[in-house]
Amino acid sequence: QRRVHGDTAEKELKSIKESVLAEEKKASLKTNRLIKQQHKEVMMLSQQAEELRELIFTLQNKCGSIVLASVQEEEKQQQKLEKQQEHQFYSNLQQQLRSILPYAHSSY
Repeated sequence: QRRVHGDTAEKELKSIKESVLAEEKKASLKTNRLIKQQHKEVMMLSQQAEELRELIFTLQNKCGSIVLASVQEEEKQQQKLEKQQEHQFYSNLQQQLRSILPYAHSSY
C-alpha cells in the first residue's frame, strides 16, 4: 500500500510540476508579448519625438526669419523716416535762405 501511495504522490508531484512549468511558460510568453508591445510603443514614441524635434527646429527657423524680416522692415522704415526728416530740414533751410537772400543783396 505504501508503494501505491508513493506512486500516487509521485504522480501528483509530477502533475504539479508540469502544471507549474506550463504556467511559467504561459507567463513567459505573456511577458515576452508585453515586452514586444512596449518596445513597439517606445519605438513609436521615439519616432514621434524625432518628428517633434524637426517641427520645433522648423518653427524656430521660421520664427527667426519672421523676426529678422521684422527688424529689417523696421530699419527700412527708420531710414525712410530719417531721409524724410533730412529732406524736410534741407527744404526748410532752402526756403529760409531764399527768404533772406534778397536782403543780403540789398545790404551791399
